[in-house]
Amino acid sequence: KETTKYVEQIYKVVKKEKKKPLYNTLINPNDFGQTVENFFYLSFLVKDGHVRISSDEANEPMLEPANQPSKEDYATNKADKKQCVVKLDYNMWQKLSEEKGIQDSFLPHRDYSAFLRDAAERRKRVVSQLKNSTQQQPEEESSDEEVEEQPRKRARHR
Repeated sequence: KETTKYVEQIYKVVKKEKKKPLYNTLINPNDFGQTVENFFYLSFLVKDGHVRISSDEANEPMLEPANQPSKEDYATNKADKKQCVVKLDYNMWQKLSEEKGIQDSFLPHRDYSAFLRDAAERRKRVVSQLKNSTQQQPEEESSDEEVEEQPRKRARHR
């Protein structure tokens, strides 16, 4: 549900503005992880042919609306399914945020603190339950007489 919301938000602004700088649209200067999420959201739009990535005069990546190709377009080679890999590590994210002077994130900053707090509480409960269940079960004792070794079968090579 959240993914759809942000994918639609990116699409609406790209469609309205016709050209949108990629970095200014996707980089969250306060959160590297959310920047990666934003690229993930964009990937759906590019994959489905709703948005394309082009370059402006200064060779900066731009987002533009695209007409989704038809099956016929692919069959007649008028359209091509291409994929690219974007390398974005923490240092590059910091550098781009500073160089581009990005102060705010286009997509709102997501506050995951409640989710993380709930996850930590669930983890504590599960660990506690596991500890309690292993302490309550008596260890099974087995005598040497009860454990019989099975003779090993050896394959004969002829």
